[in-house]
Amino acid sequence: MTENDGILRQALVQLQQELTLGPGDEAYILNPHERGLLPELDALSAAQASTVLPPGKASIAAHADHVNYGITLINRWAAGEENPWATADWEASWQRGQVDEVAWHALRADLRRQCELWREVIATKTDMNLQEACGLVGSVAHLAYHIGAVRQLVLRVR
Repeated sequence: MTENDGILRQALVQLQQELTLGPGDEAYILNPHERGLLPELDALSAAQASTVLPPGKASIAAHADHVNYGITLINRWAAGEENPWATADWEASWQRGQVDEVAWHALRADLRRQCELWREVIATKTDMNLQEACGLVGSVAHLAYHIGAVRQLVLRVR
């Protein structure tokens, strides 16, 4: 690994942390005053997270469950599972649209834990081919998409 590889890895870790927890001293994707995904979700009740606007679309809880599922697949791969995406059921990852307070708390706790593991994967995983590296970098970019989608829904449920 070259010095530049280490710097790029540190940058990706920092961006993942900004997206999940919010900006620290510096903001590169979010505005300095904005929250990351986890604090954004923590500010919502189960009823707000379960609201479906417009009808037929995904709730905030469904977005959270979908993100959690995707990150879980990355963590399974990093733990040694050869290709967890081969049997991934992305449709099922959108089905948990309604949550009560207990389920909402559990989903956010699991998402927080999975994000911490994912950040460790980004910081330490070096034995990757190009496709795997693109997937890991793409996962951080994809999280930015979901933050935007969740924020649009938050504006409507509040």
